[in-house]
Amino acid sequence: MAKAFYWLDQLALNDQVFVGDRAWQLHDLQQRGYPILSGFVIPRHVFQAVLADLDLPPIGISGNSADPKRLQSMAQHCRQQILKVSLTDPWVTELWTAVDALAQQAIGRSTLQTASPWGSEHIALDSWDGQWLWLRSSITRPSAALAQAEEDCLLPKVTQYDRRPLSFLRSLKEVWAEVARARNLAYWQLQTDALNEIPLSVVVQALPPIATYATLNLSEGQGLLLLRDLTLDPLLDGVVEEFTIDLATRQLLRCPSVDRETWALTLSQLQSTIDLGLRLQQDVGTHLRVDVLWERGATAQGAAQPDRLWVMDVRPGLNLVSDGIAPDFPFCALSPMAGSREAPTLGQRLDSLVDPQAQSDRSLGAAPVKLAGSTTGQQRCRGPAVVISQDGLPADIPPGRIIVTAKLQPNWVPQLNHAIAFVTEEGSLTSHGAILARELGIPIVVNVPQASQMFRTGDWLCIDNHQVYQVESPEDFEGVDRSLPQTTIADERALHPLRYPVTATQLLVSLSQVDGVEALRSLPIDGIGLVRSELMLASWLRDAALPSLMAPADLSALHQLIVDRLTAFTQAVGDRPLFYRTLDHRSGLHDSIFTAHGTLGYQIFPDWFELELRAIEQVCRQSSGPFRLVLPFVRTVEEFRACYQRIRATDLLQLPHVELWIMAEVPAILFALDALIDAGVQGVMIGTGDLHQLLFAIDRDDAYLNQFYPLHHPAMLKVITDLLQVTNQKQIPAILCLHSPHPDEMLLETAIAHGIQGVSINPDALGTTWRAIARMEKRLLLRPSVAESSWNQ
Repeated sequence: MAKAFYWLDQLALNDQVFVGDRAWQLHDLQQRGYPILSGFVIPRHVFQAVLADLDLPPIGISGNSADPKRLQSMAQHCRQQILKVSLTDPWVTELWTAVDALAQQAIGRSTLQTASPWGSEHIALDSWDGQWLWLRSSITRPSAALAQAEEDCLLPKVTQYDRRPLSFLRSLKEVWAEVARARNLAYWQLQTDALNEIPLSVVVQALPPIATYATLNLSEGQGLLLLRDLTLDPLLDGVVEEFTIDLATRQLLRCPSVDRETWALTLSQLQSTIDLGLRLQQDVGTHLRVDVLWERGATAQGAAQPDRLWVMDVRPGLNLVSDGIAPDFPFCALSPMAGSREAPTLGQRLDSLVDPQAQSDRSLGAAPVKLAGSTTGQQRCRGPAVVISQDGLPADIPPGRIIVTAKLQPNWVPQLNHAIAFVTEEGSLTSHGAILARELGIPIVVNVPQASQMFRTGDWLCIDNHQVYQVESPEDFEGVDRSLPQTTIADERALHPLRYPVTATQLLVSLSQVDGVEALRSLPIDGIGLVRSELMLASWLRDAALPSLMAPADLSALHQLIVDRLTAFTQAVGDRPLFYRTLDHRSGLHDSIFTAHGTLGYQIFPDWFELELRAIEQVCRQSSGPFRLVLPFVRTVEEFRACYQRIRATDLLQLPHVELWIMAEVPAILFALDALIDAGVQGVMIGTGDLHQLLFAIDRDDAYLNQFYPLHHPAMLKVITDLLQVTNQKQIPAILCLHSPHPDEMLLETAIAHGIQGVSINPDALGTTWRAIARMEKRLLLRPSVAESSWNQ
């Protein structure tokens, strides 16, 4: 009978076909002198022999095999069969011999004592049975790029060595069962007729008890280091810390100083990681993705010892992590895979935004226009363009169009929900128009210079992530599938608490369009964090007059519109809290921020406020869920007291489930928060968007200026800290509002460390923010025991 396992350090040349590309790469690196964690490989013939004994249906495409429902049913059946199979001797005995030897070898490799991840005490390793094992796929393919793409689609498994064979075998079968997931099965159907023909091996390595897992991408003289948490999903987990590195000078960029309580690695640790990457570039190649592991430990006397750096993987520079987001899967499951597409490098993001050839006169036969901007992440779609001027919205725009405009007005978006994408010259991803587009799940690319001049109505456009380019005809799309609008609120199955840990910090979703409320019912969120009245009524407010100038019929229609839309939100959220931000009145919806709006506007134009309060009271009397009435742009205590008197006149505050909150958006609130709380404020929502731009006197839509004043600027962090100090002293809750699709993690960690009760984010950032909060809470818990020795190096 063939061998049940191969030790990584004992592989022979003729073993490569049995152990797969990843295992052979690790062996090769070990022979070159690089530090590789000890481990062994469960070869492909074990997987194939086990599956050959199962009654699995053929998976090759025939007839209606590609039908999604049938595919899902087939995948479920295959996974159940693999997970239920009983491994027999001699497989079980041989594999458990290897597992036990690996665990004991790892324990012997460590120092006598090490810091416990659960406290400051130390434990003896000779009696410690908490060894963790990492199981990863390794596939044999003639193309290294193809093998890497297939291996990255099979999620790894981190399991604890507990001296019981059944526990390890269960984890092994879970790795095997990944091939039968529906998303992967659709691909394998194009490659083979049976699952047991897949050349899948499994690499098993022993992890140290305290470690930091990192991915270093090297390309064209630059690098990106992402730190991950192995106890969460290492492939789909988000970024812990992000560094941009100039490898030519080995200097950190965008990081003038490193706070040892903020960064997960010290400068010396980071420098040694870069040095390792440069050495690998010389030995292996110039475009690399390097996975490393920092092992942290202590001596028996508790004194810090130098951390050890282990090489976990070195792969070709395909599927590079770009813009801080790791791609979930490198291929389209329903299309044949010819190879992986290289993601944009960091250097490409700094190139000119406009192709110089695109500036020439198109009538002279110049090359098709290709522009670039900023977007929320991976997105691909195609369609004919409609260019809209700022004079007004055309009456009849057919569905399935890509809207190109200088600036996306918020009141256009609800009327253009049949569009497949937006392209704008101005604005940012946190502008009101972009926020609404993201709520509706419509792809948007902002800050694209001269888009409305370079493209014309009728041009066929293709959007590929941050790039927008013109093609000559609908046939010239190189296989790009047409993308239709779909909600960006994550699937509740993907956000199940068993997949994402429960956090102490509440996670709420900001939403203003009733089209997305149905998806909220089953999501594991703590409530609706912010319903912005002016965005909820954006389409109606386009030509609205003041209530004092309206006819009675119009007043009644507006009142009923607010009641109907707000009722839809309260019904969807149920017994979870809903935060409603009252109408942010301005003389014009898109006028400068420096005008009379918020609580000052309610004194100048009281008709708006009173009409809205009557509608809110009607909704609150019909529902019993927690309702938070939030006043925007509070500048002074006097303004708040004037509004407070009007609210008391409606008896709203007499309802037990209604509370009165304010937005902290104006820097002046720092000096008045104590008095405001004494005057009746029951909670504070920190609006980072307006607070940030008013603090630095910059436009939130100005991408150029914002790069000099990030959200994690020390002045911004100081403001957040001071606000939370007051709310903590007064014992009232505070919620942080974020609008970026990729939350600023330094700002988020500062807020969590200083006692923020919850975070409200846009639906498309739900998954990434959830994972970020979980990592930060864990890091804050471990900081007293683990971080202190590491930061002092």
